[in-house]
Amino acid sequence: MKESDTPQGQDSTPKDAGQSKNEGAGSKSVTTGSKSAPTTNETDNPDNSNNPSRTLAWLKKHVTATLVVELLVLLVGIKVACIYSGQLDQMIQQNNIAHDAMVRSQRAWVGPSQPIKIDSLVLGPPEVKLQYRVFLKNFGPTVALNVLPGVAAAPGHDRLDQTMKVQCQLAEQMFKGEWMRGTEPPPGGKLGQSIFPTEERRIPYGNSGPSDPKLTVLYIVGCVFYRDQFNITRRTRFCFETPWLAKDFKSSQELVYCNVYNDAE
Repeated sequence: MKESDTPQGQDSTPKDAGQSKNEGAGSKSVTTGSKSAPTTNETDNPDNSNNPSRTLAWLKKHVTATLVVELLVLLVGIKVACIYSGQLDQMIQQNNIAHDAMVRSQRAWVGPSQPIKIDSLVLGPPEVKLQYRVFLKNFGPTVALNVLPGVAAAPGHDRLDQTMKVQCQLAEQMFKGEWMRGTEPPPGGKLGQSIFPTEERRIPYGNSGPSDPKLTVLYIVGCVFYRDQFNITRRTRFCFETPWLAKDFKSSQELVYCNVYNDAE
């Protein structure tokens, strides 16, 4: 068998070259694999809703001049409505003020026209008995309807508040048609009486009760309920007292106004 004339060192050259070529190719592929793929900015993605260009395109497509004009017209309309609303509130307030002023000037005003006059007075003991006259007048320009007064004597300051409270409750109940048993019909009956403008009514009353040896001042209080032409319920309270000690007071003399309970609603 013939031996090859090529030296052994040369036999390995092509093999080594192949290996080197393969290694080079391998290193090249490794290098290629180590490079990162190019990244894309999310905002540049046309499918992304946050893309400014896409938003701008949407605005250009939908926000037209007509839409802008309509929005301006809407804003102007809202502003005008607010102005008109404020003016309407002012007009309503002014109308209410004018209406209240008209009612005050045209309503009925019922109250005592002069001090109460006592016709007879007995202080007791054992009882206090008195007869007196109350003068009620309509000071307003229109008629007063369903006038129902509650009037009573209050012997002493300690009974003043309670007597006024009871008379106002009694007059209001009669005005509402809630008749109390044991009470006498008021002037004009259960429906009260009508008092025309400038008309004056003289109403007689009589009261009696246990006497009080410590009595100093005698009071007569009244509470009147009535209705005016505007169908508004009105109330007037009045109070009179002896100008000096009750024991020195004589019949046919006039009482004087108290410093309380003289008001009208």
